[in-house]
Amino acid sequence: MNKLFFSVVSLLAFTSCASEYKIEGSSSVSRLDGKMLFVKVPSGDRMLSIDSAEVIHGMFKMEGITDSTSMASLYMDDESIMPFVIEKGKISISIDNARIVVTGTPLNDRLYDFVGKKTSLDDRAYELERQES
Repeated sequence: MNKLFFSVVSLLAFTSCASEYKIEGSSSVSRLDGKMLFVKVPSGDRMLSIDSAEVIHGMFKMEGITDSTSMASLYMDDESIMPFVIEKGKISISIDNARIVVTGTPLNDRLYDFVGKKTSLDDRAYELERQES
């Protein structure tokens, strides 16, 4: 009886540490249709694939369990498309020809707020350089 109790308590403790994530994505980029997308996380000196989905009619979905919040990248083949944060919650990814946006969880919202501001500054710097030329 004690072994059973210990096993149940251990199982509950283990699963309570894990967090569910759900990724829902959309793309208006036609070349992505039919392609496989992979979520990869750093593992030592390489990137480890932890999830994948096929883009069908511009939509893709992935879900899983992670034991901690971590940085990840969305890949198509061996090409990194974008960074994002794997964390508990529903992560929305929008890909079009002009930009890529990830929203829905606190860290991704902050990351892409920063990316948007950096892109705006880069655009301004480019315009200033062009005006000086």
